[in-house]
Amino acid sequence: MALQVLKDFEHAAVEKVRVSDSDRRIQFAAPLGDGPRGMWFHFKVAGGDGSPVRMILTNRDHLLGAPTFDRAVPVYRTGDGPWLRVDPTTCRSGEPGGGLFDGGPRLTQGFFQFDVPCGPGVTEVAYCYPFTMQDVEEAFARWTAMGRRSGVKILTLCRTRGGRSLRVLRIGTPARGRKLIWVLARQHSGEVPGSFAAEGLVEAILSKAKWAAGLRRRATIFVCPATDVDGVAEGMYGKDRAPVDFNRDWCAFPQRPEIRALRQAMDASRLKCGGRSGSMLAFIDLHAPGPSGVSFPVPPSPAWSGPDAWRSAWWLAKLIERFNSEQSPLRWANNDPEHIDWSGPEVGPKVSSTFHAACGLADHSSSIELSYNWQANSRLAGPDDWRRIGQSIARALEALCRGVKPPRTVQRPDPPFHLEGGWSWLRVPRQCNAKVHDDIVSVQADGPQGYAAVLFNTAVPVGRQRFVATAALYRTSHRKCPVHRLIFFFKDGVFTGEVVEQKGELGSQSIIRWRGPTRRKRPADAARLAVVIRNWPGTLSIGRPEIEPVRPAKK
Repeated sequence: MALQVLKDFEHAAVEKVRVSDSDRRIQFAAPLGDGPRGMWFHFKVAGGDGSPVRMILTNRDHLLGAPTFDRAVPVYRTGDGPWLRVDPTTCRSGEPGGGLFDGGPRLTQGFFQFDVPCGPGVTEVAYCYPFTMQDVEEAFARWTAMGRRSGVKILTLCRTRGGRSLRVLRIGTPARGRKLIWVLARQHSGEVPGSFAAEGLVEAILSKAKWAAGLRRRATIFVCPATDVDGVAEGMYGKDRAPVDFNRDWCAFPQRPEIRALRQAMDASRLKCGGRSGSMLAFIDLHAPGPSGVSFPVPPSPAWSGPDAWRSAWWLAKLIERFNSEQSPLRWANNDPEHIDWSGPEVGPKVSSTFHAACGLADHSSSIELSYNWQANSRLAGPDDWRRIGQSIARALEALCRGVKPPRTVQRPDPPFHLEGGWSWLRVPRQCNAKVHDDIVSVQADGPQGYAAVLFNTAVPVGRQRFVATAALYRTSHRKCPVHRLIFFFKDGVFTGEVVEQKGELGSQSIIRWRGPTRRKRPADAARLAVVIRNWPGTLSIGRPEIEPVRPAKK
């Protein structure tokens, strides 16, 4: 029987398929969907005879983490059998223009290949262990049955653009004096480990253990195992997909109906638990990194959230480590300080964990990256590992509810690239160093490719009028260099989502100027100012910004 690739099922993700029966090969591409990059693929193969079939992913260079894709180990299953990893020794990457490893046509893009034992019947193949919307619905039904006496309820928050329902699990009823916890997964729909971790977390909380009963008594917990419902159902990877990445839409006026509905539900639950000034105890957002990434926590950006939010995320991570096993490690030590470069400086505090910390909406706020493939202990990750991490997160949340604090003998860490004073690093500095004195930041270049992005820590009040902000500028050289000025607008302490970008050059001028827009998209009462400079010689110092209203010209 000839090999066939099947994609006529929900969650399927494959395109540009070419099948060669003579040498048992299937070439395919992972769909990009409505985003710039892909990663996720999921399809079925019929017509196998038990021998291995070589799978060749032909658009590796358009996928997230392309340089490390040789660390990926896809999964497969035969019929309704268990999902298994392919043999890692068959997983290899090749460069553009090269032939396939054992002959075959030359490819114009980098590629990734692996072998799958395709037996009689149908064999399913995926980038990682699938967790489909059917799995989500089955989990909701199971959790409802487990939590009949624990105040478990499934809430429908909104309809998605695809006409599906965004649903969350609630454990306990929000009420004054109760702690509040929110956990999200799959803002990027292909990041399946988050759903498995949410499953482990919920089933641990609903267990008969004494600590779990104590957590249910003290806290109301909301869990969303699949945030991008349409992306999960349609087999999308989901990163940066149009019109805006789910995890870059957290602001006062979100574009996506799912984020609007989540924000409204979070605000309502905060009011019920703590009044207008109340914050949730913890906000946790579950993700997955590139192909080579291990599991690690990602604290909120210290530029927007401050050092205390960084330390709160550190303590949450250390509590997770306390309950975590070496079999499924998630370690603070594996946190990559350069995570603040994952988004451009113009994104502002629109990443969910940073948004909740920067706006004072959560006492402990963190993203958690869960490895698709190889863990820090050099073992391949699987559903049981992600569930164990979810259980560890649940134990850590219970400890937070009891008020467990770091020992006084343990020194709390400062954020990396920390500046003392009125300015913060907005992104990781390159070939430069800086110091702050009396609200003046001085940045010294250490090489020809210097890069510095700094944010003024104090929000400056703005009215309805157009304004101009100026800061004194001192330079040891007047050679021209690129400058990028940014204005971030806030309303009642919450980022509105509006950013004004102004690009130009620094020459011999003695001031740096930010010009407010003539018309704003959203109402605002404050702004924060940032500047990005590149390739400057010597030392450059920027003083404290001052706001001046621009009076309309007389007619």
